[in-house]
Amino acid sequence: MAEAPRAEPTNAACPVPLEAPPDAAVRVSPDGGVLKVVTQEGAGDPPVLHARCLVHFVGRCLPSGEVFMDTKEESQSGEPYVVVAGRNTANRETGLNLAVASMRPGEQSLVYITDPEYGYGAKGSFSFPSVPPAAQLVYELSMLAWEPPAEEVDRRSMLYEERLEAAERRKAEGNALFAAGQLTEALGKYAMALSYCDEDFMLQLSGPHLDKAEAVTNPVFLNMAAVQLKTGDYATAAHNATQVLMRDPKCVKALFRRAKARAGMGRTGEALEDLSQAALLDPEDKAIQRDLASLKRTQREEQSATAKLFRGALGPAPKPKPGGGIAGAGAGAGAGAGAGDGAAPDPAAPASSGSGGERGAGAAAAAAGGGGGGSSSSGGGLLQRLFALLAALVAMLRSVLQRPAPVPAGGAGPAAPRLLPALGAALALGLAVGVGRAHATPAPPALPGPHAVVESVGLAVDGARASLAALQSGALASVSAAVRGLQSDEVINGALADIGSGVHGAGTALIETSATRWEVFAYRLSQLLALPAYGKVLTVIAFVAPVVLLGALAYQRAAGATWGEALKRAFALTVSLPSSGHSVESNSGRVAADVVLHILFLCHLLIVSVVLGGAVEDITTRVAQVRSSNGPVVERKHTLLLNWSNEAVPALEQLILARKELGAAAPHGALVVLADKAKDELDAAVEGLRASGVPVVTRSGNPTLPSHLARVAASHADTVLLLWPGGDDEATACAQQAAVLAALSSASGRDAARQRVVVQSAGAHTTDINAAKIAIEAARSAARRDEVVSLSTSGSERTGQIVAQVANQPGIEDVFADLLEYEEGEAGAEFYLEPTPAHLEGKSYQFARRCYDGAVLVGFVDGGGALTLNPRDNAKVPPGARLVFVARNEDAVVPRDAPYPTGKVKLRGRASSAAPARNITVLGFDGGADVTDTVKALAEFSGRGSVITLVTKSPDVAALRKIRARGVAVRTLAGCPNSRALLASRDARLDAADSVVLCGLAGREAAAADMQVVASVLQLQALAAAQPKRAAPLAIVATLGNAETEEVLWSATLRHHNERRAAAASAAAAAAAAAEAKGKKAPPASAPVAPAVSLHLLRPGHLMGGMLAQTACAPQLSAVFKELFADAAGAELYLRDPAKAFRLPPATELAWADVVEAVRKRGETALGVLLAPRGGALWPEARLGLGAAERVALGPRDRLVVIAAE
Repeated sequence: MAEAPRAEPTNAACPVPLEAPPDAAVRVSPDGGVLKVVTQEGAGDPPVLHARCLVHFVGRCLPSGEVFMDTKEESQSGEPYVVVAGRNTANRETGLNLAVASMRPGEQSLVYITDPEYGYGAKGSFSFPSVPPAAQLVYELSMLAWEPPAEEVDRRSMLYEERLEAAERRKAEGNALFAAGQLTEALGKYAMALSYCDEDFMLQLSGPHLDKAEAVTNPVFLNMAAVQLKTGDYATAAHNATQVLMRDPKCVKALFRRAKARAGMGRTGEALEDLSQAALLDPEDKAIQRDLASLKRTQREEQSATAKLFRGALGPAPKPKPGGGIAGAGAGAGAGAGAGDGAAPDPAAPASSGSGGERGAGAAAAAAGGGGGGSSSSGGGLLQRLFALLAALVAMLRSVLQRPAPVPAGGAGPAAPRLLPALGAALALGLAVGVGRAHATPAPPALPGPHAVVESVGLAVDGARASLAALQSGALASVSAAVRGLQSDEVINGALADIGSGVHGAGTALIETSATRWEVFAYRLSQLLALPAYGKVLTVIAFVAPVVLLGALAYQRAAGATWGEALKRAFALTVSLPSSGHSVESNSGRVAADVVLHILFLCHLLIVSVVLGGAVEDITTRVAQVRSSNGPVVERKHTLLLNWSNEAVPALEQLILARKELGAAAPHGALVVLADKAKDELDAAVEGLRASGVPVVTRSGNPTLPSHLARVAASHADTVLLLWPGGDDEATACAQQAAVLAALSSASGRDAARQRVVVQSAGAHTTDINAAKIAIEAARSAARRDEVVSLSTSGSERTGQIVAQVANQPGIEDVFADLLEYEEGEAGAEFYLEPTPAHLEGKSYQFARRCYDGAVLVGFVDGGGALTLNPRDNAKVPPGARLVFVARNEDAVVPRDAPYPTGKVKLRGRASSAAPARNITVLGFDGGADVTDTVKALAEFSGRGSVITLVTKSPDVAALRKIRARGVAVRTLAGCPNSRALLASRDARLDAADSVVLCGLAGREAAAADMQVVASVLQLQALAAAQPKRAAPLAIVATLGNAETEEVLWSATLRHHNERRAAAASAAAAAAAAAEAKGKKAPPASAPVAPAVSLHLLRPGHLMGGMLAQTACAPQLSAVFKELFADAAGAELYLRDPAKAFRLPPATELAWADVVEAVRKRGETALGVLLAPRGGALWPEARLGLGAAERVALGPRDRLVVIAAE
C-alpha cells in the first residue's frame, strides 16, 4: 500500500528559528530575558534614551510561530509603528523598547523575548493583539529612523499646517540623503514624514485640505518606492506605488515604478498592464517606451518557453503492451500511471509490476476486459469494451488518488502533467464506441457499483475540461485521429496508455495540496463554472454522454429491451422533453425499468436547469457589460450634464419631472452625464432615476477634453448643464468651467439648432475671475449661436442666504419649494416666460397685468435681456419683450382682449412693511465658511434691532468682525452646540429666541449631518417645552440631505405635540374632578397647547436643482432667480401680514383681483397666500398663482406672498 503523505508542521513556512534562540544571540537585557540576533547591519548612531523610533515588525508566539501582529498589514498606507527607545514604564512591550534602543537605522534583527515579563506578562492579552498567557515572543524587527526626544511632539496636538510643514521638512531631508546615495537613511526620513500624515489624520480631511496633504504624502510614497527599487525590495516598492495610485489613478510616475517593481517580482503581465497605461497617459516619455518594448520581449520569451515545455504533450501513441485487447489496455494504463512516479518503468516488466495501487488499477482493468467471456480481443463485445474502458479509467483514478505526491529529481517541483488532453480523447472514444459500432452484442456484463458510476461521471466531466484545453492548445488533431481509428484496437490501447499517464499527472498535482476527494471535486467544479459559454456547453455534453450510456444499459437490463431501443429511449428522455413520445413509464411493466426512466427524467430536469441557468447568467453578464460600457453615445437633441456635485441627482430629477409637467416645453431626449468620476459610481447614483422611463446614460471622462465631449455627442445636445465642480477651490473650479466652455465652442459637427448652455457658479463674486468671465462672454458673443447663461446656485453663500430668509420669515421655505421645485403629482406654481401679445406691446404695465386673469404677471424681460421685476403700473411694456408670470400651469397664461374689471380699493391708515426685529440663535457645529456665510446672510436679511447669537466651539472672530449690518447685533458664545447645559444658559438666549439655525455641517457626510440635526431638534424641542413664558413655537431652521429624515422629524414633532396635549387634557380633567369633589366650580378651560417647536427644513440641493431645471427650460429665467435669490439688492420675496401691511379686513372673503390691487397700491406684487396650519396640521399651505376671480378669506395668522423692493 502506498504511504500516506506526511503532514507538514504549521510553522513550516516561518523563516524564524522557533525552537530556541540561536547561539549568536546577544543579550539586550542584563538577565537575558531579551535577546537579539542582527540579520542586517544598520548605519548611523543608535537612538538616545526616550527617542521616538519608527519601526516595522512581525511578532510571533513561541514555539507555535503564530503571528499576533504585523505592522505592515495593520496599516494599509504603510505607516510605521512608533516605539519609544528604552522606555521603562508599565508598558507591556518593555522588551521591544529595550531592543529598539540598541538598534541603528536600517538594521534588521530577530528579537527574542524569553521572559514573559518583558512581553505581555503572565496574563497575556485577550484583546488586540491576542497573545496567550506567559508567552515567549520573537520579533522580526526593522528600524527605519528615530527622532531625539526634544522633537517628540504629540501629533494630535499639532495644527494641520504644522503637520504638513514637518512632513515637508522630513521629505526634504530624505531627498538630500537619497541624492547622496544614503538609501537606508533616506528611507528612514521618508517614513518619518509619513508619520506626520498618518491614517487617522488623513481620514479627517476632505476637499482642498486633503488635496494639500496628498500633495505631500504622494511624493514621499514615490520616493520610498524609488529607494526600494534600488535596494531590491520590490514587494514594498509596489505597495508604496499602489498607495499613490489609490489616490491618483493617472499618476504616470507611480504606474512606472509599480511596473518596475512587478517586473522585478516576475509578474510580467501585471507590469505590462501598468506600463501600457503609463504609455497612454504620457506617450512622449522615452523611458516608458523603452521599458515597454523590453517587457514585451520578455513576455514573448516566457510564452515561448512555456510552449516548449508542453510541446509534444500529444505525441505519437505508444505501442500496445503484450496481452492485447482491453486487458492489454488495462496493463498499459497501470504502466502509464506508474510512469509519473519519478522513474521510468521498465518496458520489459510485466503488467502487474509497480506499486500496490498501480497493480490494483491494472487488475481492475484486466478483470473488466476479461469479464465478457474472453471477447476482449475479438472485437465483437461492444458493451464489454465500453465498460472495460470506464472501469479502467475509474481504477486508474482511484489508484492515483491513493498515491503520495512524487517529487521529480532535483526538487524543482511536481512533474508537469503529460497528455492531460487525452482525457478528452477518452470521452470521444467512449461516445464513438457506443454509437458508431451498430452490431449485435452478447449478454451485457454486470452493472458497476454506485461508487464506480459516480467516479465515472466525475471523470467524464474532467475529460470535458481537458477537451477544451486540448482545443485551445491545438490538440484537436490528436483527438480526431483517435476517433477516426476506432476500429483499431491498437489505437484504443495506445490511447488508454496515454490516459493513464495523463490521469496520473493530474492526480499528482492535486495530491500535492493534501486535498480530499470532495475538495478535488469542489475545485474542479469551480473551474468549470468559470468557463465561457462554449466551455459550459462541452461540460454539459460530457455529463450527458455517460448518463445516456449508463441509463441505456440499465434500462436494457431492467426492461429486457434491445440495445438500440434502450439507447434511443435513454437519449430521448435525458436530452429531449417527454412530449417527444417517450414517457417516463415503461411498457414492460417492470418496476425497475420505471425507476430507471424516472431517474433519467430527473437527470433531464437537472440538465435543463443547468443549461437555462448558464444561459441566463451569460445574458445577465452581457447586459452588465453593456451597461458598464464607456463607449460613444449616439444621441441627438439630448440634455447633457457635465461635472458632478451634490446638485447633480436633484437636477436630473427635476428635469424628469419638468417633462411630465411642461411636455414639449421641457428639454427632451436622453439625459446624458459626463463627469470625472468612476462609471460604477455614476451608475449607482442615477439607478433610482431609470425607473422614470427617461433614458439616463452615464459616461466617465474629463469634460475639458474635446475627445471626451465627442464621446457624449456634446455638439448635438439641445441643452448643456455645466455644474460647479464639487471639491475644488474657486479659482480651479472657474478655470475648469472656462476650459469646458472653450472645448464646447470648438466641438465639430455642430447641429444647426441653437444650443442652450446653463453654467452653474458658486457665488456672485466668482464671475470676476477672468477665465470664466471671458469664456462666458465669448460664448454669448454675436458670432456664436448658443444661448449661454450663468446661474449662481452653489456654495455655502447661496445656502446661507436661503437659510437667512427662512429664519426671518418662517414658512417662506414652502413658497420656495412651490416656486422652484417640480413635484410629483402636485399642482404647484412655477415661473413662466411668454412672448408679449401684439395688442399689449406699448401698453402700460397695469393694462397688461389686468389682461391675465388666470396667472400673476410679475415683470418682463426686454429685447436686450434686461429684467424688470415688480415695475410701476405706468411703465410701458417694450416691443419684443417676454412677460414673466407665476402660474399653476402653462394653460393658465392666456391673455384677454381687454382688462378684467376690478373694484375700488381704499387703504385706511398707515401700513407698515418694515421687517420685524428677531432674536436668532445659530448653532455652528464644525465652524468654517458655512457658519460665517450663514451669520453674514442673517445680518443682511434681519430687521433693525435683531440680535444674532452664535454658539460654536471655535468662533472665527476675525471673519465675524467684518460683518457689518445697521441695527443688527452679532454675539458669540464659545462652547459645544450639543451641550444641553450651555443651551439652557442665559448666554445662549434660547428663551428669547424666535428662531434657531443649525449650520456648520457641510463638511460631514449626508447621513452624519442628518443624524446631528435629528439629535439637536429633539434636544431643542425638550428645552422649548420647558420654557413657561414662550408665547410662540420656537422655529428651527435646518438643511437635510435625505427626505426620510424629514419624515422622521415631522413624526417625532407631531408625537411630542400630541403627548403634551394629552398631558394637558389629563391635568385639566384631574383639576375638574378635584373641584367637583370639593363642591367648587370647575376651573375655566385652558388655552389650547401650542407646539413647542415649528420645523422649517430645507433641502438646498433640490431647490438649486429646480432652479437649474427651470433655467434649462427657459434660460432667461436665470435673471429672475438671480435677482430674487442671489442679489442682496433688488426685488425679493416677502411674507406680509394682510391687516398690518395692507389694512385688509380679517376673516372677510375677498376676490383675489381686489387683493392684488390693494397690494399694488403699496408698490408690491401679490403672488398668492400662505395659509396657516388648519385642522391640527403642523405645516402651512402655499397657494400661488391664483386667478383673478378666486376668492380668499385671510385669517390673523395667514400671510400674503409678495414681491417687493428691499
